[in-house]
Amino acid sequence: MQLSEQYRPARFEDVIGQDKVIARIAALRKRGLGGRAYFLTGSSGTGKTTIARLLAAEIAEPLMISEVDAPGLAVSDLEDIERTAQIYGWGGEKRGRAFIFNEAHALRKSVIEKLLTMLERIPAHVVFIFTTTCDGAVKFDDFPDGKPFIDRCTRLDLARRDLAKPFAEALLRVAQREGWRRAAVPGLQLPAGGSGGPSGTGPGKQCHSEQSPFAVRCAHVGCPFPASTEKSSA
Repeated sequence: MQLSEQYRPARFEDVIGQDKVIARIAALRKRGLGGRAYFLTGSSGTGKTTIARLLAAEIAEPLMISEVDAPGLAVSDLEDIERTAQIYGWGGEKRGRAFIFNEAHALRKSVIEKLLTMLERIPAHVVFIFTTTCDGAVKFDDFPDGKPFIDRCTRLDLARRDLAKPFAEALLRVAQREGWRRAAVPGLQLPAGGSGGPSGTGPGKQCHSEQSPFAVRCAHVGCPFPASTEKSSA
């Protein structure tokens, strides 16, 4: 298993740097998370996929969670999803179904038109979750039916600023658990803040270190963390 999956947060409490979004989900939980559509926006590596999967897992068993690539989605696919959504889930205590649509900014116009009607009558045991980058969301708003579509969703905008320090601290914890020595990464320092990833890089960018060719990928960041290939002797 890749480290990005091994250390992907398994609980909302473990998600880093998105306290406002997590708090809003907690508030929505009191009224019920099902019967809704969610629209998650955020830069690469800020936690969209993680939060989408955690949200889906709130009401559905793993086999009842479907992930769809929005660019290839057709109206006929939505019709199949609409029929499937009417059937309760199975495989455990949770009876819901969840559908995650990745790269939602690439939805076709005909698909958006179909979604406008689907989102008006979402079964109480179902959630639709759309994810996209912040830049993609801006372009998506320009579509003729974009605003009515987003208005039918609960929008969750992930933070992009002040993530550097918590991300760097998370990467250090991963490195330590994997047995890599902090002393073997001479260029690593914990930044005081900022909008990017470790050492001032943005989420999803490379953290370079000539002395440290090994990279530990952290699920929270989408940014390789440089560490030495020499393991701790402890």
